Amino acid sequence: MAEQLIIDFISTGDEVLTGEIDDTNASWVSRFLLEQGVLLSRRYTVADNLDELVAVFSECSRRADIVIVNGGLGPTEDDLSAAALAIALGQPLVIFDDWVEQMRAKYLRMNRVMSPANLKQALLPQGIDIIDNLVGTACGFQVQHHRAMFYFTPGVPHEFKTMLRGKIWSDLSTRFNLPPRQRVRKFFTYGYGESDLVEMLQPLQLPPTITLGYRAAMPFIEIKLTAAAGPELNARCVQLEQLLGERLLYCDGSSLAAEIQRMMIAAGKTLTLAESCTGGLAASTLIAEPGSSAYFDRGFVTYSWAAKCEQLGVVLSQLEQSGAVSETVAAAMAAGALNSSAADIALSITGVAGPNDHVTPAGEPLPKGRVIFSLAVRGGCTTTLVCQFRYRSRTQIRQMAATFALDMLRRYLSGLPVKSDLNYIL
Repeated sequence: MAEQLIIDFISTGDEVLTGEIDDTNASWVSRFLLEQGVLLSRRYTVADNLDELVAVFSECSRRADIVIVNGGLGPTEDDLSAAALAIALGQPLVIFDDWVEQMRAKYLRMNRVMSPANLKQALLPQGIDIIDNLVGTACGFQVQHHRAMFYFTPGVPHEFKTMLRGKIWSDLSTRFNLPPRQRVRKFFTYGYGESDLVEMLQPLQLPPTITLGYRAAMPFIEIKLTAAAGPELNARCVQLEQLLGERLLYCDGSSLAAEIQRMMIAAGKTLTLAESCTGGLAASTLIAEPGSSAYFDRGFVTYSWAAKCEQLGVVLSQLEQSGAVSETVAAAMAAGALNSSAADIALSITGVAGPNDHVTPAGEPLPKGRVIFSLAVRGGCTTTLVCQFRYRSRTQIRQMAATFALDMLRRYLSGLPVKSDLNYIL
């Protein structure tokens, strides 16, 4: 039977504690350990303060089985992890000549001269075991202190992840009786609140061995099933997909852009975009996916009236009569994008991102979050939808609008009605 391990994670650094940088390593290690079938017991964030570091190292050494310390291994004066550990252990700091030679070799391969300051990265507590850093110059190290096995890791994310996935996890697997590896299946929806999804998934009766979770990942909601890999998990995933139906955008390591790319290439179609309030955000989302040039022709960012007229052929009188945020202009933008390209499908987006409300040329109120979309198919129909995104910041409205437009395209390519049942479609 697997041990119930107590695992603590300690992040170090003033910039992490004050929020100047996001602690992405802490989030990543929590997810990584979950997938391995274990959970963190506690997470600490500690300033670059010698006394505070010694205190937390001493506390964790007596309560935890495993302690992972992240950061504070660099060459500067505020990198204090090694010095704090030496005090906690009651051991002197000594130069590890083998690591000095390894650092010199690393700098030689980079055609650089090692600074004397880097010698600090080899000044470590006596009695520790070095963990090689395959992608950087700061070594990791490990040591048993009281109850806990300590693993010290560099703060640079790719160095930390490489070290933990490799040597550290191999060592942990040898030392401890770990539970079976967990599989985390992720399903992404858009535009539905968590309470809506709970209602939709009511028929999903899960055994105690499978955990259901939700996470807001703006602009998506992520639904997770976590369990040991096997037929039971697979069957529940199939059931969950069936319950979500057309509301399911993509699963696991995919993305909305990847799904659109797959469907566009399969259909042999090409795409153009005409964006106003989103300012190219939809296009940027699509071209972030490698291989998007196989279907994405071009994008127009037409923020001003003049740009809409000059680049898309929108008639000035349409703008003067209806305003830029109107169904007439949205449809004209999509038609103009088709006329100005060789693409088969065009999407247009025009709206009020905020922070203030607007008014139409006729003096009618146009609230923040009002966005209008049009999807036009060459030689086919044009569908225009009006949405009201509520209680959102300017950034969120732009994110929601770009995603809504791409979901319109996903639905069209899937043979679904372009208009979904989202309650903010007017």
